[in-house]
Amino acid sequence: MNLNKIISGCKKQDPQSRAALYNLYADDMMNICCRYIVDKNTAEDVFQDSFLRIFQKIDQFDERKGAIGAWMARITVNQSLMAIRKQKRIDYVEEFSPVLEPITENTVEDSLSAQEILEIVNGLPEGYRVIFNLYVVEGYDHNEISHMLSISASTSRSQLARAKALLRKLFKKSENLRVYEQSR
Repeated sequence: MNLNKIISGCKKQDPQSRAALYNLYADDMMNICCRYIVDKNTAEDVFQDSFLRIFQKIDQFDERKGAIGAWMARITVNQSLMAIRKQKRIDYVEEFSPVLEPITENTVEDSLSAQEILEIVNGLPEGYRVIFNLYVVEGYDHNEISHMLSISASTSRSQLARAKALLRKLFKKSENLRVYEQSR
């Protein structure tokens, strides 16, 4: 079954088409949920809510405006943000004090696995992690983030700068731990 037939079938509420769409995109959507929601059970709930929303809104999808994967990702990001807002756990620091560090050719991140990087990013405070994911991973700009999260664009920029600074520290700490363990 090609993707256009799957989407058409989903619009007709065909169970086989829905299963096919789910199977094609489940891993990608779950990864998005895990980037925003650290708790595995909550991430799974958001994942399920996202697919329910996708199937409810599939009639609104227009292939002329973009790819189905991007459309589904946007819904999943929004569902993740709604879950975070519901928990009222995001704290933002309003003042901006950029931390500038030189960028080197070989970074610590080069020696870490994708899983290790995900664990380090998940260790960020929620506000930092959400903005880091929206800006760096999803590609939203600070004005879009400010509208999505009801914060100022400068707060978004400062949270991103702080997230990056903290990530540098956490990456270095992780690398130092690895070197120590290898020397034992």
